Amino acid sequence: MPPMAAGGMQRGVYGRAESPYNMKYLTAAFSSGSSNGAATSTAASFAAFGLGSETVSSGRSPASNNGLVCYTPSRGVISSRGLWPLYVTCNVVLPLTRTVKDMLAVLEVIFQPNPETIGDFWRDQRVVTLPKTSNIEGDLTRLFDAHSLRGKRLAVPKMYTEGMPGTSISKVPFVSEGVKKVWVQAQSDLTSSGAI
Repeated sequence: MPPMAAGGMQRGVYGRAESPYNMKYLTAAFSSGSSNGAATSTAASFAAFGLGSETVSSGRSPASNNGLVCYTPSRGVISSRGLWPLYVTCNVVLPLTRTVKDMLAVLEVIFQPNPETIGDFWRDQRVVTLPKTSNIEGDLTRLFDAHSLRGKRLAVPKMYTEGMPGTSISKVPFVSEGVKKVWVQAQSDLTSSGAI
């Protein structure tokens, strides 16, 4: 990892984590993925799960490149006490696992109320109301029920699934035909599971 997690995939003093699947590819996007060590060790079965931290895509990028499940929580759901923040308003702690079932088991353990808020910017502030951990803890295996998505509204920005023309003030990300095809299948699967 580069100093202060600033950058992502550059080689550090001890080298960098390499993809357990294909040495020709990075384990995360080049300028992202500072939690790639946790992701790589989880993907390589060195660990049952990994914990990383994320400012922008430090965990999601290596999860994507290594076929992992990653959960980026709402602010305050998983305590960030003890985390060295890059940007205190953006940083969260996130788990990485090989399966959704493993993720739910990990979340049952780490979704714990932490009454101490010092050092946790979002839980220490009093301006924005945050979700309470107590509202989501419990037997998360209930989410494996075939009907758990029924009536749930899901949203995905079209610019990441269909592509859109850019404007004079913003450049829209390129979306490959392969990604569009995967999205159409995912959308079909979610809809058939009852999601709106």
